[in-house]
Amino acid sequence: MVAMVNIAWGYDRNTVKASNDILEVKDKYFALRSKTEDQSYFQKVGIEPTVVVNGFTYRFCNFEKNQSVLREKYNTHTVRNEPTVIQMVLNERGNIGVSSTTTLGYFSVTHPEEYKKLLISEINDSVYHRHFIIRNDAVISPEIFNEYLQSIKNNGTFQTILKKYGLQ
Repeated sequence: MVAMVNIAWGYDRNTVKASNDILEVKDKYFALRSKTEDQSYFQKVGIEPTVVVNGFTYRFCNFEKNQSVLREKYNTHTVRNEPTVIQMVLNERGNIGVSSTTTLGYFSVTHPEEYKKLLISEINDSVYHRHFIIRNDAVISPEIFNEYLQSIKNNGTFQTILKKYGLQ
């Protein structure tokens, strides 16, 4: 079982199934507040040095995957994961970062003072859903898992978890 992913991200639909959606997630642009207080700054994504995750695709660069094209045409710097995108912007090694609302939300509860230094865009690069991926031969079926998921949504446990980790 894999959590917080999307089956459209290259999983073999013959061997796995997706649970019901867990979250709607948005990829957001962000920058240091000290560099700008104005949302219009995010119109410069791909012009200003922009930090992204290697292997991820983004709307602002037409979902381009070729690292050379990303670097040369869209002025991107690629890193291994979204927390590193945030650190690169905080350390002024890129002017704009792109990260999911889940990563930004978690960062807001684990590093609140650092998070306050960031200006988050009002516009989204992309919007998608995350769910669990369950192997066809798993001990638990997607249907049973969905029943458990629904029960913790119904009793409020799910919202408590989301809030604790900044995911809502």
